[in-house]
Amino acid sequence: MVRASNTIGVALLAGCALVSSYASAGRPSPQELARVLSKADLEQLPSLGEHSAKVLVLEFGDFQCPYCRQHALTTMSQILDKYIRTGKVRYVFAQFPLDEHNQARLLAAAARCAHLQGKFWELHAALFRNQEPTDEPALQQRATQLGLSPSDFTHCLHDSGTSSEINAEKHLGERLGVAGTPWFVIARGEAGHWSDVTEAFGARPFEFFDQAITELLQTARSGVQPEGAIAASVPSAAQ
Repeated sequence: MVRASNTIGVALLAGCALVSSYASAGRPSPQELARVLSKADLEQLPSLGEHSAKVLVLEFGDFQCPYCRQHALTTMSQILDKYIRTGKVRYVFAQFPLDEHNQARLLAAAARCAHLQGKFWELHAALFRNQEPTDEPALQQRATQLGLSPSDFTHCLHDSGTSSEINAEKHLGERLGVAGTPWFVIARGEAGHWSDVTEAFGARPFEFFDQAITELLQTARSGVQPEGAIAASVPSAAQ
């Protein structure tokens, strides 16, 4: 079972907190987290790593959140080198644009449209390298530079299906208790059967992920029966 440190205050300083009534709602139980995650269709989301990997890291992110940028430019590359490229972790990204960020929805749409053309991670890197205010023409220029079809990209940005998909990803996050970004859901098992679910909020150092993933891999190898776990470092109504 994985448990993160009990440093809620520090975590809140390293993430973009959700300002809404939902953020103060009760936390999902470990059993509910495992149930929701196991039933979620993650196949339509951008991912890195082997689908057969025994550990899942699901990030809920906002392209306008500076702490998501911090994670993307630092810790994520270390996770990629040690765990994703070695086939031990499957890393999935889900959109969770915060209403408080006035460009987050547009950026989420652009990332979704890039994903449909097989260029999500390229645009992901570009958006986080330069997080300056942007607009649709600037995003279209970036898309063209990455080799995306300009007409398909533009049509996708305004397609109601794009908005619906973003809403679906955000709804999944809400069901998992996401209350800010970046938010991480870490679990072991396989598609459709996730367990030992741990949640963490904020831009965490690599050491946090290293410990969490290592413990889950050790548990998977030992054949211990699954059980749920929530990290103690997620926001609660008392915070």
